[in-house]
Amino acid sequence: MFENLEERATNIKDSSKIYLEKQIDYTKLKIFYHVTSSAIVLIKSLSIGICIFVAILFLSIALSLGLNQWLDHKFLGYIITGIVYVIIAIISYAFRHTVERKVVEKFSKSFFKDGH
Repeated sequence: MFENLEERATNIKDSSKIYLEKQIDYTKLKIFYHVTSSAIVLIKSLSIGICIFVAILFLSIALSLGLNQWLDHKFLGYIITGIVYVIIAIISYAFRHTVERKVVEKFSKSFFKDGH
C-alpha cells in the first residue's frame, strides 16, 4: 500500500514538474509574441508616421506659398497655415482623453485576446 502511495506521489511530482515546464515555455512564447507584435506595430507606425509627416510638411509649404501668391503677400500664407495647425493642436488636446481611451481599449483587446 505504501509503495503504491509512494508511486502515486512520484507520478504527481513528475507530472507537476512537466506541467510547470510547459507552462513556463508557454509563458515565454506568449511574451515573445506580444513583444514582437508590439515591435512590428511600432515600426509600421513610425514608418507611416514619417511618410505622413513629410507629406504634410511639403503640402504645408505648398499651401503657404499658394496663399502668399493668392493674397499677394510675402508671409501671410505661412501665418494662416500656422494658425490652422494651432487650431488642430488645440482640438487634439481637447479630445486627448477620448483618443487615449480608444487606444487603450484597442491594445487591451489585442493583448488579452484568448488563444495567444
